[in-house]
Amino acid sequence: MRQHAAIKRQKAFFNAHAEKWMDMWYNAPKAGQRDRFAREFRRLFALASIRKNDVILDVGCGSGVLVPRILRRLGPAGRLHEVDYAAKMIAVNRHLHPDKRIRFHAADVNALPLPEKSCDGIFCFSCFPHFQNKPRALRAMAAVLKKGGWLLLAHFDSPEALNHCHANSHMAVKHDRLPDEASMRALFAGAGLTITKHVNANGFYAFLAKTSPGISKAGYAHNPSKTNLTTETRRHRETSPHVFSSDQSLRAFCAGRCALRKMHATLCVEMEGDQGDGSRSVPPCLRGASPLVLKFSCF
Repeated sequence: MRQHAAIKRQKAFFNAHAEKWMDMWYNAPKAGQRDRFAREFRRLFALASIRKNDVILDVGCGSGVLVPRILRRLGPAGRLHEVDYAAKMIAVNRHLHPDKRIRFHAADVNALPLPEKSCDGIFCFSCFPHFQNKPRALRAMAAVLKKGGWLLLAHFDSPEALNHCHANSHMAVKHDRLPDEASMRALFAGAGLTITKHVNANGFYAFLAKTSPGISKAGYAHNPSKTNLTTETRRHRETSPHVFSSDQSLRAFCAGRCALRKMHATLCVEMEGDQGDGSRSVPPCLRGASPLVLKFSCF
């Protein structure tokens, strides 16, 4: 419920600022600046290997600051999908960029209106902190990438500066944060993406990642030579919301869970106390106490 309310506030905020978004953040006409981040954009596109016939997805596209730069690199057969959950942003974007190679979608990142494995590259530019469910968002993007496709997540600010800016901003984005590096790496791994480059410099932040070989829709690598999974492992794979990068890591997880269960059983027996004659009693330190229940939560 809270996530739904947060998304509703965000949409209202971005829709209200859609028409002036480009000037607010990228052009700064009052200061006499046009394309104020020209150097950063060159750096960004140096990381993106766009080919003429590629299908490119621009997630959280806003009013389309990346559009002219992407179109310059695409040929007549190339395609660009502009996706944003703020309908007004898409309307402004469509008005500014009347190009037949573009498809506009007012849609949430968690419900991308694209077939699986249909995109060669994805830009996730200046929007990731606003995603309420970041693991799910990355999995959704990874699902539409072709084998060997790339995802470029970037900001023109450091995480510290960006998070400080949001903390002192409008209520709609006040709590939106870019996770720390360790968390980001875990998120990419959980989505079945392999990081090939990471940059964290003053004024420029980026993760470039590619799909790992054999990634399935569930987000873990399939290895035909290792399909002998135990019943415990199979049951976890079918019922758990967690994703694992390989069968090996999944086996290790389930083995650890089984070990905890055995430890639980052993501790319960030992806590009863062995009197040496086959009888049991509660240890002195626990006499008079309520029964102790040990719970191990692996999820």
